[in-house]
Amino acid sequence: MKSKEIRVRNLPQDDVPYDVVNVKPTVFLAIAMVAGISILWIRSYLQIVGVMVIMVSLFSLLMLPDRVLCELHHDYMVFYNRHERTECTIIYYEDIVSWHYEWNPSSDQIVVSLVDGSVQTQELYGKHRIAKWLNLFAAGKEVKRVNRKKER
Repeated sequence: MKSKEIRVRNLPQDDVPYDVVNVKPTVFLAIAMVAGISILWIRSYLQIVGVMVIMVSLFSLLMLPDRVLCELHHDYMVFYNRHERTECTIIYYEDIVSWHYEWNPSSDQIVVSLVDGSVQTQELYGKHRIAKWLNLFAAGKEVKRVNRKKER
């Protein structure tokens, strides 16, 4: 098994990631700011709403911290969920037995089971972005959760 915990400085430097998942949803915040600006020009009684949307978007974009949660490469993915920011977990797609996405009230997470029996989890905010890549690189390894209604 090649998957392991390593230091960030030991990651391959020449490999460019296909996708990088960050904490801050910058595209959504930029769209919200544009929507707030457009609300300013629609009706005069909506100007307060537009100003509030712009202020929240600007505050989030400029003041709130951002960090990388996950990087997806051709042969592996990197989880930056370690307590020590200088460490990360590199997971090769060939070592993945199964993966699934869990929706929780506090935060969503992806759960990856590896061939050695260990389970790696990473907090994420949106299944579709990472599921697209995992269905491409680790095809057929997604475990679909079935919600069954209680029988009476």
